[in-house]
Amino acid sequence: RKRWPSTESIAQILQATNTPLDDFVALAVNDTARTDIPLATWADAQQAGMFEDGAPVAVKWSALRFPVVNDARAFALEITGAEFGPLYRDGDRIVISPAEKPRRGDRVLVRLRTGELKLGQLGRDTAQKIELASFASGQSDISRTAIEWIYRILWASQ
Repeated sequence: RKRWPSTESIAQILQATNTPLDDFVALAVNDTARTDIPLATWADAQQAGMFEDGAPVAVKWSALRFPVVNDARAFALEITGAEFGPLYRDGDRIVISPAEKPRRGDRVLVRLRTGELKLGQLGRDTAQKIELASFASGQSDISRTAIEWIYRILWASQ
């Protein structure tokens, strides 16, 4: 029976061969089954004007060649710095899907009405607030009125 390699094994292969993840994935996936999704760094995504109606403003983002995602509004962020370690390290990329409904226990990206972005694990989700176990600052309750949107993280390049 087929066994898929672990994330650690793939990471070691990439490091040993000095191969970018995009090139490695292209070996396994027919290039016609790939698409470009918007990509920005974590720091850039925090800037004003990077999102409009919950979607990236295309002219301000670069592109990441990625296997087809069943969400035309999917986008990627590249982690900058050590703020989210050890889970996400500097240079890791995460793919976010606005179409996927986040559930308790999912890793999510939250955008507050102030424009601030937060990464964390979704806890309780009520009509008044959400509980977010932030990867940077620990557990917090966030009022629903302070939240612009919550999107599920589909994939990470750890």
